Amino acid sequence: MIDEVSLALDKTFERVANLCVGINNQTTHIWAFHPIPERPDNQTTFAERLAECPVPLLSTSSDPDCEDTILVRNPFVDWAMRRSGGPTSGSFLSCEVIGSRRASQPSIIMIHGFGANTYTWRHVVPHLTREHHLVIPDLKGFGRSPKPLDDAYSAFDQADLVYDLLRHHDLNSISLVGHSFGGGVALLVALRALAEQTVKVASLVLIDSIAYRQRYPFFISALRTPVIGLAAAHIVPPQLQVWSVLAYAYYDAGKISSADIEAYSAPLKESGGRHALLATAQHIAPPELDKITPHYKEIDIPVLLVWGCADRIVPVEIGRRLHHDLPRSELHLIDRAGHIPHEERPEAAVPLIGDFLDRTARG
Repeated sequence: MIDEVSLALDKTFERVANLCVGINNQTTHIWAFHPIPERPDNQTTFAERLAECPVPLLSTSSDPDCEDTILVRNPFVDWAMRRSGGPTSGSFLSCEVIGSRRASQPSIIMIHGFGANTYTWRHVVPHLTREHHLVIPDLKGFGRSPKPLDDAYSAFDQADLVYDLLRHHDLNSISLVGHSFGGGVALLVALRALAEQTVKVASLVLIDSIAYRQRYPFFISALRTPVIGLAAAHIVPPQLQVWSVLAYAYYDAGKISSADIEAYSAPLKESGGRHALLATAQHIAPPELDKITPHYKEIDIPVLLVWGCADRIVPVEIGRRLHHDLPRSELHLIDRAGHIPHEERPEAAVPLIGDFLDRTARG
């Protein structure tokens, strides 16, 4: 199947030329469009090939104890999740709540990255479900959360919504897990919790997390560029957008499945999905960031840093800088992994995360 997808992708790229230009000494990609010739009746498109093997991501299950139990199915794991959500500052976040709360243990809040959703945690969740209470939101604009046509999509905006979610559900003791953009959100939630002393943060896990100003990867630069960003977001097929980003994010693109592409492209087809992508990219490094980074040294809790050695999106140097700035951090590098080690090499990344959360939950 991967060979077929690659072949279809190659044919698609014959129609969508990828041109590189330098913008502010950064490399970005321009999508150049050409007339698409008529194809033979027996030739399928990239999207049609993906549709040949659909994966049922969600199916509702009736549970006498919980009317809103959702059964999530994918090629790797089945598990029951409870869906929850409530109003927060005029909006709300869809989230999955797994397991029972225990007074002796912090709840684990898992925050996905840019363009992702709760699907990203499919390998991590089974390792944690027996012992922990998990709260897994879709950030505003992603997954099943609302996608309003406004500009409040910065990490600060998302952190406010996550914090409101904690307060709404009376989650006063937590551990935070964040990947990429979600790692930046987790850092901001941790700083606010430490400052306000209303939520106790027991520990923090950051996976290839944004944290400082850095060079943007090609897809962020493209989305931030006038005209090009609109074209990339609204004209390029969602499956192609997802494939190109995942292929850049992975060390071994051969591990990308059609299920992965479908899970991440489906929300982009919803109303507001592409606007959310554009708005997040345009606000991904807000001006206030430089005022926040000096306070990382104040996060005096156990922190696990997990990084793919071959990360081209948030390079290892960012992880090393965080390791220096976070006084109680430990840094683990995952060989033969790119920007998403918990998806690309779960056998290496997931035990690190699980063992750390077990250890810090016990105090």
